[in-house]
Amino acid sequence: MNILWVIGLGSGLAGAAAFRAIFPLILASFTRVVNFPPALKWLQSTPVLLFLLILMVVEFLIDELPGVSFLHSIIYIAIKVLVGGILFSAAVGINPFIGIILGGLITGFLIFSRLALEPWIQREQPYFRHLEYQTIENLASIVLTIIAIAVPWFSLLVIAGLIYSTIKVAQQVA
Repeated sequence: MNILWVIGLGSGLAGAAAFRAIFPLILASFTRVVNFPPALKWLQSTPVLLFLLILMVVEFLIDELPGVSFLHSIIYIAIKVLVGGILFSAAVGINPFIGIILGGLITGFLIFSRLALEPWIQREQPYFRHLEYQTIENLASIVLTIIAIAVPWFSLLVIAGLIYSTIKVAQQVA
């Protein structure tokens, strides 16, 4: 496989996990687009996929509740970073420890960028309600996962665009 393809796939899935942890894991497991190491092959089993589907629905529903959403986001940071690292490691096919760290860094950066931008979005776009913000996050995860699987190299451009926009907004806020 082309190095750009596997890095794009891993980065795109890790980036998608920053918005919703479970969706990219389900799609990557179901499509078998990543080659999980033997210790993680159970992630592709039917019972686990069904459990992850239920968990994904719960994640989507919980995140729609404004009071619960913040606590859910805090708790889910560690899960999102771990899932992003696992997906990156499995996609790229490198040492799991190194892959989890690199993928976790991609996921973590996008999580904290999103958290840093949230007050700016609420201040600059007061009509932006919680439900619309969560819908955009859901769509971001779905679109980035599909891009990562269908056109992996393009996910690198999407992530670079997200990083660039975060830096530009941070400069405006400062």
